[in-house]
Amino acid sequence: MRSQAWLAEALEKLMLEKPYGRISVGDICARAQLSRQTFYNMFGDKDEVLHYCLRSAYEERFRSICALDAVTIDDIVDGFVSVVESKRDVLKAMVDNRLTGIVFEEISACVALFAGRFVREDERTDLFPYSEAMLAGAIAQMLVLWFQRDDSVGTDELASLLKDFMNGRVYQITSERKG
Repeated sequence: MRSQAWLAEALEKLMLEKPYGRISVGDICARAQLSRQTFYNMFGDKDEVLHYCLRSAYEERFRSICALDAVTIDDIVDGFVSVVESKRDVLKAMVDNRLTGIVFEEISACVALFAGRFVREDERTDLFPYSEAMLAGAIAQMLVLWFQRDDSVGTDELASLLKDFMNGRVYQITSERKG
């Protein structure tokens, strides 16, 4: 486990120094001061290291939320945002290096993890996987756009928007037809 974390940290730091495509497994191993054999015992390739970086952060936050007596949407959103804040540099580098597929996959896994624990069994209809996909897609696209725009919107504002969205307060649709 410690070797995985060292390799992940090494890749994260290297991504701040040069493009992902120019980082080799040897570079990661040298930075982590571990052998190539250790790398391949832990991961199949460097993409798997990025998956590990995000998934372990989401799972750690998930465990801390599960320890709460009662869990609200705000707790879940704040947990997600805390991961974005803690992994901001690597997420930005992933978006810059066109690795958004990994971001999407890990956000989907995170949504499934939380939904599997916090959505009541009786509310899981045949449409449940579609609602998970919709939420994961919305969150991932919002995050990618945020990094691409690199503007002044803060994570607190993103968290507020996400909370409002999940509570049905973003869109006001009228039921009247005009004309």
